Amino acid sequence: MAALPEGLTQADIDEYARLDAGIKKLADKHASLKDKIKKAHKADDLTEKKTYTYPSEKYGTVVVKIGLTKNVDSEALEKKYPADKSPEFWVPKLDVKLMDATILDKFRTKITHPLTIEVAE
Repeated sequence: MAALPEGLTQADIDEYARLDAGIKKLADKHASLKDKIKKAHKADDLTEKKTYTYPSEKYGTVVVKIGLTKNVDSEALEKKYPADKSPEFWVPKLDVKLMDATILDKFRTKITHPLTIEVAE
């Protein structure tokens, strides 16, 4: 086990683990209720976006918004309209993955340090 850095206590780590476990438990219930609400509104039958508002005795107003996403079969489109036969639908794009880091370093605007914390069970 690693020693705790200055400013961080064992109580902090324990509290984080306790909260993490509670959030995971609540997330499952939250997802289940969200699915129940969606099914009750027959969202699969909607042809446009809808918004519903319901009063909550304890939490004010609950707003239920059901969006509408229309997916496209990109693979089928690419087969039907290949770049060599339909160039008007194709746009060249810069791929930074192909560039050397020394070039990219000259254009970096922000460096971040994402943090991931996992609680092993």
